[in-house]
Amino acid sequence: MEFRKYRVQLKKILNELMVDFSKEDKPLKASIVTWCNNNGPTNYGQVLQCYATQQLLADMGIKAITVLYQNTMSRVEESDFKRVCRFQEFINGNVAVTKPCLTKEMVEEETKDSVLLVCGSDQIWNPVYFDPVYFLDFGNDRQKRLALSVSGVFYRSNANDMYYKRMAQFIEKMDFITIRERIGVDILEQFSSKEMSVFPDPTLLLSEKEWKEKAKDSVYDYGDTEYVFCYILGRIHPYLSEIEKLEETYKTEVVRYIPSNVNIEHIDELEAMYGCGPAEFLNLIMNSKAVLTDSFHGVVFSLIFKKPVFCAERINFGQDIFGGKARIQNLQEEYGIKLKWINSVENKLVSNDSKLIENIAQIKELGNQIYLLQKHKSWIMPSELIKEKSRVVVYGYGDVGKDYCAQILRERRCQLVAVIDSDYDRKPLLQFPIYPIEKLQDLSFDIIIIAIVDYYISKEIRKNLIRNGVSDDRILWFNPLGQKHN
Repeated sequence: MEFRKYRVQLKKILNELMVDFSKEDKPLKASIVTWCNNNGPTNYGQVLQCYATQQLLADMGIKAITVLYQNTMSRVEESDFKRVCRFQEFINGNVAVTKPCLTKEMVEEETKDSVLLVCGSDQIWNPVYFDPVYFLDFGNDRQKRLALSVSGVFYRSNANDMYYKRMAQFIEKMDFITIRERIGVDILEQFSSKEMSVFPDPTLLLSEKEWKEKAKDSVYDYGDTEYVFCYILGRIHPYLSEIEKLEETYKTEVVRYIPSNVNIEHIDELEAMYGCGPAEFLNLIMNSKAVLTDSFHGVVFSLIFKKPVFCAERINFGQDIFGGKARIQNLQEEYGIKLKWINSVENKLVSNDSKLIENIAQIKELGNQIYLLQKHKSWIMPSELIKEKSRVVVYGYGDVGKDYCAQILRERRCQLVAVIDSDYDRKPLLQFPIYPIEKLQDLSFDIIIIAIVDYYISKEIRKNLIRNGVSDDRILWFNPLGQKHN
């Protein structure tokens, strides 16, 4: 596996982008917009790709900083306090970051001295968490814009296509675009005339020697005994029989694993490793005899450290769409890397029953949709369907209403006049008023948006609004994936 040529290629890209600034005396600065523990305090892949991107830019004479942009994206809670501390220690010592930015204006202020704006890597081009900031929709015309190994959720559907069209509008303004997966290039090229290319994850561009130096920063040295390392983000129990086989094959004393939010309970057959930050994660892989993982970056670092790696499909109802299987398969197909896949007990039970396989596939797809709509609770309305500068009232201040209000305030295409909610007297003080429906007749507005998930409930609300004097053509409701219903 040789990725050195891509490091050379990146240098050529940067030299081309920076040619206008080559005669300036002051150091070149770059700002990186990506996920850096945005959806939880401990994400190994996010932090290590942030570190790798900054190292690659520094290697080429560019001083980079990662923007801590924290929008309305859902966060995952973390119960391992020591792990949280190890992550923060790693970031403090290895990743330059800005102060937290909550709005586009704050991002612009933090990045105003940068000549290069970079977005990527990770799944930031994502219909679930669509945000123009991740498409570098800020700053001035003099700043160069580079999409570096950007990933996302890429599969065709009517709802997703609407967001791909919106993505294309921002992509057109970029100077150079590289995407981590081939499927991303294939889909987005159908919506944009901009040239795009496939480019490896930044973590793959650093050498084994460079990563070993970071692994040595681990508080613990895991080379004290021989072990198989199991890094499973989905359910681990369906793989226990295969884990036992690996333990026998490699004649190890133990199998070690890092508990995830799915695997928080103790597993007697395995040794749980708590308090592991990014350096400990690297050390665990580096010192292992073999690795079993359903994680993209779990595979990446196993390859870097030349460890036998066994890939598993992530099993966690509803999360298949965010799982690492497609991204791992892209490594195989794009770079000719040979990987071994193992089956879970569940897969073995149904492997010879084609009808059952078809039913399970349908259940998984339904689970994906439920996961997108319920678990993440990230509700995005197609604001381009609303006339600019419209005065908007939002009906309902639950999860959907909160996200709609945040989107309106963030995009500033429209003016948020007020929110109507029956529980108005118990809502916190905000930068916009919340009233009961009786106050609606006193408000001056152009449209009212019903921020409710259920279509049939929204129909009853529409009838009630009409009874309260609102004309039907001023009432809008969008289904959770952003399609308008009349």
